[in-house]
Amino acid sequence: MTKASQPAGVSEVRVLDQYDRYYLDPKTGRIAGAYNARNWFSRWVYHALHSFDCSWLYNYRPAWDIVVIIFMLGGTTLCVTSLVLAWRALGRALGRAFASGSAGHVASASDDLVIGVE
Repeated sequence: MTKASQPAGVSEVRVLDQYDRYYLDPKTGRIAGAYNARNWFSRWVYHALHSFDCSWLYNYRPAWDIVVIIFMLGGTTLCVTSLVLAWRALGRALGRAFASGSAGHVASASDDLVIGVE
């Protein structure tokens, strides 16, 4: 269900003996969404990291900017780290292919894997 097709107002129903939540559309009476404890936590973490909707930080704009910049720098660091590792692995594979002098052998990523050899 896309955001545009979701109903504007829903009623939350919690089951007392479990950690389940159901969201009912008051117009149709149908279940608009359902979450258990694990889904609720993963949904919260996903939205917290991807939309960063912390309304209390909006009132303290410099603090919000600092927090967002820190997260952006962390994401950039992860991207650069993965590019460096990929570049090194590609350089090793290509270096071995050219150093071996065999035109018929193409180095692959599986050449680095040694499983069960003693």
